[in-house]
Formats: sequence, C-alpha cells, structure tokens
Amino acid sequence: MFCLTCNAFCFSLLCKNCREQFLKIKLKIRVVEDLKIYSFYDYQDMDLLLNTKYYAIGSRVFSLLAKEANAHFLTTHQEFFQQYIVHGVGIDDNPKKGYSHTGVILHAFRNIITPIYGELRAKNKVKYAGKSLEFRQKNPRGLVYKSGSKDLVIFDDIVTTGLSMLEAKKAIEKGGGNVLFGVVLSDAKR
Repeated sequence: MFCLTCNAFCFSLLCKNCREQFLKIKLKIRVVEDLKIYSFYDYQDMDLLLNTKYYAIGSRVFSLLAKEANAHFLTTHQEFFQQYIVHGVGIDDNPKKGYSHTGVILHAFRNIITPIYGELRAKNKVKYAGKSLEFRQKNPRGLVYKSGSKDLVIFDDIVTTGLSMLEAKKAIEKGGGNVLFGVVLSDAKR
C-alpha cells in the first residue's frame, strides 16, 4: 500500500510523516449568528484528503480524520459529555458513492454522542462545492428534521459560509429539537 499524499510505501492510508504533518488538530470555534461551530483542521492543509469524499476511499479517509478529531474533542470537552445525554445528526447523511461522509464522521463520535442517522434530510439535492454565497442563499437544501425533542450536535464535513449549519439548526428547531453546537472536520473560511 502507498501513502495517499506522498506515495511512500506504508501499511496504512498515510505514512508516519504525513500523519504527523496532516493530522495536526487545530481546534477552532467559529460563531455563525448564535451557533458555535467547532472545526479541527484548516481546509487549505486538508483539501486533498477532504476531496476524497467523492471516491470510495473517502470513507476510510473520513473515518481516520474523524477519529483523530473525536479523540481531541473528548479530551477537551469530556466533562460536558459526562453531564448530558447528547445526540448527533449529520446534515443530509444520505449515502453517495456507497457511503455517507457525514455518517462516517457521526459514527466516529459515537463514544461521546448517540448518533441519529437519516433524520436530517435535504428535499432539494443541491451541490454547494465551489459555489458562491449568493448561489447558496438562492438555493437552500430544504432540510427536514424528523426525530423530535432531543439535545443535538450537528455534524458536517466542511463549514464555508455557515449557511448549511444555520439551515440545519432552523430545521431541527422547527422539528422540536434543541441544537447545542455544530462540529465539522474543517473550516474553509478564507
């Protein structure tokens, strides 16, 4: 097997050197309106790995990234998760290319949250990758939440403008849920 980033021979997705370089957690908190969004990696450092979501290998890459993020988050927020029963929901975790990247992230955090799969779905299948803020504002996903009254953390892969997170928060609140905060692997804010 060869390292995904440098092509060195190794027995995992990333060689030791690339793990040390790319899997450095840089925890950030961005607030969009009144929603806190935690991110773990800078997009410019991770774009190659994050873009694997369009391929089958992405499930393994996202699992690796999310497990590292989860381990860090647990050490910094352990008391919070010991005090509350918290559920997690992925934004439109409908499988594409054989898996759901938000479902994979959600699954990696299952030791601190109770995952709820398939409960925050988009009525409109809009792709936001590479699109402008104006496009995103004019083309909402039409998210619908179905699981009722629960304390929830929203999961996604990347936060760019924050509109998807805000739309998810509104859908969850409309469906009777309480949003605590959002978690993403990467912040693409420039």
